[in-house]
Order: sequence, then structure tokens, then C-alpha cells
Amino acid sequence: MAKKPVKREESPALRPPEEKDVPVEELPEEPTGEIVFFAFKHSGPLPLPDILKGYEEALPGSADRILQIAEKNADSRRGIEKNETDALIKQAKYGQVFAFIFGLAGLGLAAYFAYLGKGWFSLSIFMGEIFSLLGVYAVGKLKRFEQEKK
Repeated sequence: MAKKPVKREESPALRPPEEKDVPVEELPEEPTGEIVFFAFKHSGPLPLPDILKGYEEALPGSADRILQIAEKNADSRRGIEKNETDALIKQAKYGQVFAFIFGLAGLGLAAYFAYLGKGWFSLSIFMGEIFSLLGVYAVGKLKRFEQEKK
């Protein structure tokens, strides 16, 4: 003896668009050989309004608590993102300041040795400084480029 199919009691948002409500009396007694599969996935900070309404009916006040939790999570996420952004800005500023100091020190050292008449040594200090600054800059650009690709 086959069981009678039962009408779905889910919210309209969860029904596929082609599904129609059929009274139980009009459903066929025997299976038709059709297999119907329907899946629904929802992703977000809040449940769908119909589901939220169900929570509220089951436990009065629960919908408001769910909304408060979502608001707290959003505030926390914004705070974390702000802290990360501030830290990146601070890191970039320190990097620029230290690169400037390193550049001036290398330039001063190269000028000093040039003054002493050690031209090749002065040139090697100057070129070493330039290549090290350019290398650090290039590596930083490459890392940012790879992060943007992800």
C-alpha cells in the first residue's frame, strides 16, 4: 500500500517556481514514476523573513534577538576590518620612513667616501643601496599583485 504524497507546507520562497499547490485529494494514489528533487540554499547573516517569522511564532522575542546578534556581528566585523586597515596604513608609513632614512644614510656614506677619494668604493655603496631599495620595492609590489589576484 503506497503512502499518499503530502502537500508541502513550506514558505512560498522555498518552492520552485513551477510547483503548484495541489489538494491531497487530487494527488494520484499510485506513484507516477517521477522523482522530483528540490534543494534550497540560503547564505547570509539573517534567515529569510518566513523563517524568521517561524522563529518568532515558536518563541516570542526570538526574531529581535536574532537581529541583535546579526547587528553585533556586523559591528564586530567592521571593527576588525578597520583595525586591519589602520595597521596596514601604519606599516606602509613606517616602511616609507625607514626607506627614506636608509636612502639618506647610504647617500651620505657614498658622498663621504667620494670625498675621501675612494670613488669605486663610494660607487659600490651607492649602487648597493639603490639596488637594495629597488629590490624591496619590487618584492612588495609583487606580493600586493599576488594578493589582488586571489
